[in-house]
Amino acid sequence: MNAVKSVPIVTPDGVERNLRFTLGARKRITEIFGLPDIKDVLNKYGDGAIPELLYSCLHDEDGNPPKDLTANRLAETLAPEDAAEMLAAFMCAVSQGRVSKNDLEALVEEALKKAEPIGLKPLPSEASVSDSPQEKSGGDTSNVSSMPSPSSGENGKTSKTTAPEPSQQA
Repeated sequence: MNAVKSVPIVTPDGVERNLRFTLGARKRITEIFGLPDIKDVLNKYGDGAIPELLYSCLHDEDGNPPKDLTANRLAETLAPEDAAEMLAAFMCAVSQGRVSKNDLEALVEEALKKAEPIGLKPLPSEASVSDSPQEKSGGDTSNVSSMPSPSSGENGKTSKTTAPEPSQQA
């Protein structure tokens, strides 16, 4: 029988803990995300999946989670800048230490540099907006929205409007 190889990480609370990728961890990941394949989890949820992936591997040999750390606390204390390091540690645990954490971290950082954040597109620069063709006054208004402006509400009072939520990628 093969022994599970753990990968040490330091969680945001300053405690060194061991990531253990086991069949129990795989089961927890499938239950949380509803997807059996980790690649599919990462494709669907991106780096937002990292805290739960890590937490699923922090359980002890009896399947108990850490007594002094919750999945929510881990998620709320992990800095986005730590995503590459933490994902590399997780991947190292998945490989049972056969691939070094440093090698994986370099690969993850390179992939993150190439990736475009979901839903974020570059905004046009001021110059490109001012250089764009302008519609002259009295022009075609067929594309103008009939919604009231955000600053004019009922009875002349200012009303708050909110931008629509970006659609989530499936």
